[in-house]
Order: sequence, then C-alpha cells, then structure tokens
Amino acid sequence: MNNRAAVAILTTIWLLSTLLWLRPGIMRPDGAGYYVYLPSAVIGHDLLFFDEWQRLGLVPGGRILHKEITATDHLGDHWTCGSAVWWLPSFAAGDALRAIPPQRRFPRDGISLPYNAAVITSSAVAGLGVLLIGWWMSRSLAAAIGIWFGSPLLWYALQNSILSHVVSAFACALLLLAAMRLRRTIDGAALFAAGLAAGFAGAVRPQNLVFAVLPLFFVERSAIPMLIRKCWAFAAGLLLGLLPELIVSFFLYGNPIAFLWGGAAKPFAAFERIWIWEPIFSWYHGLVPWTPFLGFGILGFFFLLRDDRRLGLAAIYAFASQWAINAAFERSFWGAYAFGQRRFENCAVFFLLGAAALFRRIPRWATVVITAACAAWTMSIFFAALGGMNLSTYFTPSELLRFQAAALRTAARFFQPLEGVPPQARWLVFEIVALCLGGWALAAALGSRLKSASITAVCAAAVAAASIVFLAAGLDDRGHLPEFRALIEHNRPYQRLPGGPDVRTGLLRDEADYLRKSGREAEAQRTEREMMALVRARQAAAAKLGIEER
Repeated sequence: MNNRAAVAILTTIWLLSTLLWLRPGIMRPDGAGYYVYLPSAVIGHDLLFFDEWQRLGLVPGGRILHKEITATDHLGDHWTCGSAVWWLPSFAAGDALRAIPPQRRFPRDGISLPYNAAVITSSAVAGLGVLLIGWWMSRSLAAAIGIWFGSPLLWYALQNSILSHVVSAFACALLLLAAMRLRRTIDGAALFAAGLAAGFAGAVRPQNLVFAVLPLFFVERSAIPMLIRKCWAFAAGLLLGLLPELIVSFFLYGNPIAFLWGGAAKPFAAFERIWIWEPIFSWYHGLVPWTPFLGFGILGFFFLLRDDRRLGLAAIYAFASQWAINAAFERSFWGAYAFGQRRFENCAVFFLLGAAALFRRIPRWATVVITAACAAWTMSIFFAALGGMNLSTYFTPSELLRFQAAALRTAARFFQPLEGVPPQARWLVFEIVALCLGGWALAAALGSRLKSASITAVCAAAVAAASIVFLAAGLDDRGHLPEFRALIEHNRPYQRLPGGPDVRTGLLRDEADYLRKSGREAEAQRTEREMMALVRARQAAAAKLGIEER
C-alpha cells in the first residue's frame, strides 16, 4: 500500500467517525474549566470567569461550585489554558459564523452552538493529527486504526471534545516528532521547536512537562556539547509554549507557576492513597480491561527497543512516568467520569508505536485479529456509554458485559449522522463543521508547502497571539471586578470549611463502592468512615460560620 492510500484510508475512517459521533456540549465542571478562557478573554475581555460559570449553571443559588475564590479575587481554574490556545482559531471562526444568517439568532456569548461546534471540530482535528503522526512514524495502518477504535482517543476527540485529553495526545505526538528531529541536527531552530512543543504540551496538561526531557533520548553523545551551547533555544521555546498559562496563572493566583499545583488547592488527596496496579488492571476504567489494544502496545515497547533503542526507551519512560503520576497524585485513579484511563492519552502515540513494533513480528492475520477484537471490545463499551451507561460508576465485569450486550443489540441507532445532536440542529451543526474542516484543510495544504522552520515560526506566532489575548484580558480585570464583588464576598466563607469550597465527597463514595464490590469490605468501611468524618466536620464548621452546607 502506498503512502497516499494509507493516509486516504485513515482520513476517511476519521471523517466518517466524526460525521457519526461528533457531539457538541460542555461537560461540567472539567469541560467548563478548560473552555471558559475563550468566552471570558475574547467576548468578555477579562479573566474573571464568574459570569461564564453562571451561564454554565455552576453558581446555583449564588453558591459557586467546584472552584475557590483566589487571593486576587478571581475564580480559580486549575484546568489549564493550553487547550484553549489550540481552540482559539476555531473559536474566532465560530464568532464570525455566528454573525451570518441563520446563526445570527444565537447570542454572542462565546458558548452558544456556533462557537461550540467550531471548537469541538478543532478537537476532532487534533485526533486526526495523532493518527497521521503515528502512522507516519510507524507506517502501520493497523496500529493507527487500533489506536482510534481501541483507545479512549475517539471518545475524547468526538464525544467529550471540550476536555484536554485529545489536544494533549496531539501535543505530545508533536513533541516526540520535534525530539526525534534532534537526531539529524542540533541547531537553534530544532531546539526551539522542541522547547515550544514541550511548553505547549505542559500548558495543555501540567503532567506533560515530564516529557520535556524526551529530546535527551535522541541526542547522540557526541552532540551533547552542542546541545549545552544551544540549550538557550530550547529554554526560549519552552517559555513561549508555557507563556499563555504563565500569564493566566499570574492573574488568577498572583503566581505564574501556581498552575503546577492547581493554584490554591492540591490534587484530590494526593499521596493519601497509592494505587499501583489499579490504573492498569482494575475493571474500574483500567487501561487493559477497557482498552486491551493498549496492553498490546505496552508489550510492543520491548520490540520497539530492538527496532530503535532510543525510541523504545523514550516510550517506556513516558508510560512509566504517567503510571507513577496516576498512581500517586490523584486518589481517584479511575478518573471520575471517564472513558477508560483518560489520563494516559498523552501516551497515545507511544502505544501506537509499540503496537506497530509488535505487529511487524507476527503474521498479518494475527495483526488483523488483534486489532479487530480489541476495537470491537472497546467500541462495545463506547456504544454502552452512548446508550446511557454511567461512566462515573464502577461496574463489575459481569455488569459491564450486560451493558455491552444491550448496546450491541441496538447498535444500529448509533450509526446515524451526528448521532449526539438533536435532529433539528443537525444540518446547522453539519454546515459549521464542514466550514471549519474546510478551513483546517486549507491551513494544512498551505502548511505542507512550508519548511519546518517556517512552520515553527507560524506556531510560535499563534502562541504569542494567544498570550497577547490573555494578557490584554487580564489587564482589564480590575475594571470588571465591582460587578462580582457581592458574589465573591458571599462565597468566601465556604473556603474556610474543611476540604475547601469543593470537597468531592462523591469521589469517596465511588471509592467505597468500588472497594466493596471488589470484595475489599474493610477498606470500603475505612473510606466511608473517612467520608463521614469529613462531612460532620464541614457541617460543624458551617454552623459556626452561619452558612448552609449542602
């Protein structure tokens, strides 16, 4: 199969999937946290998210949900702004489309359908970017198809698009490309590109910053002196890639690096419980049970070591670092409302390369069987989720199988255009998506004519432009604060409650349910006692403060 045929097949599969399952919407609170940067900065001309939070239904009865009031009188937002940088061109296109009939009936609020449909299209394009980069590096069509249908990538590219995971997967794939370029040349331009990709990946999800060392895996020992002399270029690119988040973090928290620890709050019970094997093997969104194709990708790392020792070591490092982070830094290893192990999506390109290395060593029929079987398994869970299965709840293997079987019996209903869009809005969404895809295709065609240095310059200019947008918005904050003063003062007492303004007792309930259904009754009771003690402490503190604790 020639290269054009493979690219055409992948693009066709991606396009058909997009036309079937792309779904507008903003998942709360995570999606809201990632998205509010755009309407607030571009439409509201500030970085005060209170009005956007209200429009998204996250201030019921004047009580701000999920986030705290910071020392700078802002609404905290530990969901970083890197994804918004990627979405910004599409958001601007949505703003322009909204002014054209029949979209003119939608409000210019940055949240309505023209904006939302344009932004989710850019997330879908990021998913295509992962597939094409992975195929280009592996030349394995089966591995690329397997990662699309056999991992969480499709879900987060098309169903929960306004989260950071698909953009994170794309950013880390770009970083790997830039890092591998250092094999051929160590110069300022190549190092700046690698730094820019690393900074952008870190602005999308801070845990991606551990990937900033990936270039070191590909630099020959003889080139280390040159690397040291030119390291300023990598540092400059890293700083520029992070600049939008540094600016936002400064205005929100008064500290440009506060985003590294979530501003005023640590991750949910970090290091309170270490889950070593559960992120990989548990039936509660575990990587192997929900997405077995990724298990074959991990097995393939050892063959990747034989094919390309440096690339294999980079893949093992990337996976091991994320395993450690997911095991220790977030108590809810299952990812709360999640499709599979969503926090490993930044390793998508490495799983693809590992699977490709494995497939080169087995018969073609075995490759087809593995890819088809793994994709069928994960897609049956995909259909179950489309059919209403609660992705927050732990299901035993038998319960999950019943959901999968029920979904497969009615799977035909999931194969209609834009399945997740209300029928009366489908044609409008199709028009917006088609126009945005046309814009992305034009950008790709123009980019294919540029040299790598020119592409880096364009990307750097785009990040700099986003930084200017956020800086200008932040500088205007003080003039907008008075209208939110009453809301701010009303919510300050809640921050004095044990656990802060957003204590996630629901995650403790989910943990206890998981432990009990897994036969770990003593651990479940311990978690329940912990939860009840926290609830009582909050109620007692609320009574002293004279506020109502829900």
